[in-house]
Amino acid sequence: MRILICLKQVPDTTEVKLTGDLTLEREFVAQVLNPADESALELGLELKEKHGGTVTVLTMGPKRAEGMLREALSRGAEHCTFVDQRKDAVKLVRENLEATGLTERAKVVQGDSLSFLSGTREKYHLIFLDPPYDANLLETTLNRIAGIDILAENGIIICESRVNQDLPELPNPYRKSRDYKYGKIKVTLYRKECDSQ
Repeated sequence: MRILICLKQVPDTTEVKLTGDLTLEREFVAQVLNPADESALELGLELKEKHGGTVTVLTMGPKRAEGMLREALSRGAEHCTFVDQRKDAVKLVRENLEATGLTERAKVVQGDSLSFLSGTREKYHLIFLDPPYDANLLETTLNRIAGIDILAENGIIICESRVNQDLPELPNPYRKSRDYKYGKIKVTLYRKECDSQ
């Protein structure tokens, strides 16, 4: 079983500082692994332990997101990929991975995450998606996954979004399966139907 988990970092809400115009001061706020993504990582690792397989983690900048990759590796993920368009971020992450001895288990890519997905040759049985809500990345990523067909037969995509967000239907053999609503958050399942021929 191959599992792909897309991680993002969020501000640690226990230490939020705001500017005069009530904008979040990100450079002074600690960043933590998004709680929903942390749950996805734990579930992926449990599935790997129970059924075998590999867990690959994908995240994109900024530079400090690299800490999430190191954490995922220390918890048991086999491989992590850091994607960022900025040369300085890519350089720093490579240096830090080398200093910590993790270069064998990590890949650093200068580019954007959608281009990275387009170039992957892996087929995943389970994909967790939780991109930033306001970036319109979820719909784009779902359509890209269906277009490049990186989900294995009978595979599942698990997406987190706002409860009022309408997610697209995907072309066959992909099928939107079910929505689970938790307050302001919705988790949507997509399945890739097995070809019964």
